[in-house]
Amino acid sequence: MKVIIRVLLILTIVVGLSSKIYGSDSEKFNALVESYIDTDDETVYQKCLAMLGANISVDEYFKSKLYAHKAFQYYKVSLDSVKFFLNKVDLQSEPEGEYTLQIKYNRTFGLAYAFEGNYELSIQMLNGNVLLAELANDSERLSTAYSDIAVPNYYSGNTAGALEMWKKSVNISLQHNDYQSAYSNALNIAFIHGERLEIDSAYIYKDLCVELKESKNLEIDEGKFNLNIGVIEYYVQNYEKAIAYFDLAKKLSLESGNETSYTKATANVSSCYLKLGNPEQALSYIKEALSESSAHVEKSYRVNLLSLMGETYFELGEFKKAYLYIDSSRELKEEFINETRTKQIAQLQEKFKSVEKDKIIAEQELAYQHEKSAKEQEELKNAIHEKEKWYLYIGIGLVALFGVFMYRRFQVSQKQRKIIEKQKVEVESQKSKIEVQHKELEEVHQEISDSINYAEKLQLAILPDREDLIHNLGKGFVLFMPKDVVSGDFYWTVKKDDKVFFAAADCTGHGVPGAMVSVVCSNALNRAVNEMELHEPSTILDTTRELVIETFARSGQDVMDGMDIALCTITGNKLQFAGANNPLWVVRNHSAVTNDLRNKFSCIDQGEYTLFEIKGDRQPVGLYDSMEPFRSNTLELMEGDTVYVFTDGYADQFGGETGKKMKYKPFKRTLLNIQDLSMDEQKRELYDTFVRWKGDFDQIDDVCVIGVRV
Repeated sequence: MKVIIRVLLILTIVVGLSSKIYGSDSEKFNALVESYIDTDDETVYQKCLAMLGANISVDEYFKSKLYAHKAFQYYKVSLDSVKFFLNKVDLQSEPEGEYTLQIKYNRTFGLAYAFEGNYELSIQMLNGNVLLAELANDSERLSTAYSDIAVPNYYSGNTAGALEMWKKSVNISLQHNDYQSAYSNALNIAFIHGERLEIDSAYIYKDLCVELKESKNLEIDEGKFNLNIGVIEYYVQNYEKAIAYFDLAKKLSLESGNETSYTKATANVSSCYLKLGNPEQALSYIKEALSESSAHVEKSYRVNLLSLMGETYFELGEFKKAYLYIDSSRELKEEFINETRTKQIAQLQEKFKSVEKDKIIAEQELAYQHEKSAKEQEELKNAIHEKEKWYLYIGIGLVALFGVFMYRRFQVSQKQRKIIEKQKVEVESQKSKIEVQHKELEEVHQEISDSINYAEKLQLAILPDREDLIHNLGKGFVLFMPKDVVSGDFYWTVKKDDKVFFAAADCTGHGVPGAMVSVVCSNALNRAVNEMELHEPSTILDTTRELVIETFARSGQDVMDGMDIALCTITGNKLQFAGANNPLWVVRNHSAVTNDLRNKFSCIDQGEYTLFEIKGDRQPVGLYDSMEPFRSNTLELMEGDTVYVFTDGYADQFGGETGKKMKYKPFKRTLLNIQDLSMDEQKRELYDTFVRWKGDFDQIDDVCVIGVRV
């Protein structure tokens, strides 16, 4: 009986010890996961993987938290990496009534989709966090959810939606005394209102930023704060006030040693003086900014400084210097883009290697721990031996190097006398050659400049005066942005009695070649309407095509040059349209769009408005393999309709966070978003949207957009 009792006692002790060991390992894993979430320390993450690789039983919820946080680190870099780690997350493991894991899951996917350019799916994922934060009664997470939703709205061009979300976030943060978050989002709101020239709204949120900073003792860099406030004043065109803030930012940044803020403030003062028509004053500031920028300012910002220097010299009439700085800006920009792409590729490769490494690291870590102790003693012994050998090698090497150095110095001194004599002769020869080459370059540059100036004069001669165009169209605008000095795009209008003709055309090529083709095509349009008195858009395009082909046929070769065009005529409320590869877009109040229109044309709805598209024929105005007669479409316009014709340069522009093309769907959404604005305001908003989208990328094509409101 005593033996049985002893055996039971031993078993109880063993089971108890096993339970303590298990509990200790599980608690250690949980603590490591929380440490990793707090610090982002990669070594802590590797320790977690090692424990998982050792087949230790762990809490599935903490394991999911580990992978969810790892996925969040990749949302700006790789959607595939995000998917890889989130696929390891078990959402069912989260305790009932706790939403931390689900919110992290939605946020990571939502922001990753935003940086990938899939804005609709991004908003869909992030909207779920609003409901979850409300269920959790967590004001901080609710504020973060609205702030996150603003991101895809802003990048997709829906600034109104972004403003709405950021304002909700600010209100919640203020209600719950989260003043730091309220300040950051209020600053974003002030910037956007400033960009949109909504001055009163911009000042409201600027004043809120100032009040929060001063009354709540926020930890904000004084120089950077005044720099941001100055930017808001600059956006609303209050340049004198902006200069005062930038000057204060310079002083404070100098005192705090923040060289980057000091340089940006200096450059911004230069921009203000340029806007005020004082290029002389602007020049002194931009020179100071450039001289201070080389060591501490990012290369992308230095591109802007060089461009601003070129613009300043241009305003001063010193065109050669302007050209040199603009050319330097372009070269540095290309260098920066190439470096950025190389870094991105390297980062993606490293991230990919890291993901692959994570799959096997647990097994390697476990084996490594077993071998580590035995190797350390051997490595220490070898290290001492190696150090002694290296001391000997270094001593011998230094003696040898000194001997080689002395011998080389003797040889150099013998050769230098001969070289100096030879160089004197070569310098004189090179000087003569350089003078000849310099003269030849000046002649070539002058010929190129004369050619471009002549092409510009030709194109200006064919383009209608913009005031005449607006007079003919009534309420309307023309947004015309050539890629180069001259353009392959052109706008055209003629008024005959009560009939108004207008068109946006895109000729083959851009720059000087495109401008030459535009002269031929514009002349053909004028002959078709003015000389031949044609009124039907399809007949005008048929005849224009014949004239263009006839003109190019004189070269004795088949020339495929021509143009894509959207051509309209308006008589009263009757519109006729014919297009060559380019469509016509009409925006109408949603309630006035009939089922017949929806069945006949492609439509897209947004808010109170509907945009429907009338497609042109899929052929150019020019020589083509399968030419067909052009077709006309007739439409009865209604009061309040807005008509748009355009070339492909706006939608084809590369930009945004991912460097992809804008494409036509976001272009349509942009037009629908601005329907409550006047036509002048629409033009400004389209320009601002294009510039924001393009960012640091080069403009790739000419841009021409015509809008007419009935």
